[in-house]
Amino acid sequence: MSVTAQLPITGSTSTPVPTNASGTAITDKTDSKTQFLKLLVTQLQNQDPLDPTDQKEMLAQLAQFSSLEQMQNLNSTLTSSSQLQQLGQGSSLIGKTVTTTTDKGEVGPSGVVTSVVMKSGVAYLHIGSDDVEMSTVSTVK
Repeated sequence: MSVTAQLPITGSTSTPVPTNASGTAITDKTDSKTQFLKLLVTQLQNQDPLDPTDQKEMLAQLAQFSSLEQMQNLNSTLTSSSQLQQLGQGSSLIGKTVTTTTDKGEVGPSGVVTSVVMKSGVAYLHIGSDDVEMSTVSTVK
């Protein structure tokens, strides 16, 4: 199984996107970990016995992989923490009267907040029959 990287066009500032054997982008963390380990094993199996891969280089690759995995875990933890913080802030508005604004700066739905719900990582306040993004709140009474 081969793993390739699509190289950026000359002068482009984009980064290479790892792809699997079928040419589709690797986006799943588990898939990318599996692909990396398969690539590492293939590299070890096919190396020249008279000129093996430098141990320092191999350790550097493993350290980079470990570092990347830890950054992904940290990102996941920060995302969860942010969502909990939004939920906490939204719950403090339950029972209070809020006014919201639209994208155009006009007055949006207003009324008493009865509940808070998370949708796709964003806190929404339930006001009357509307679910309004918490970030649109302009006044709280």
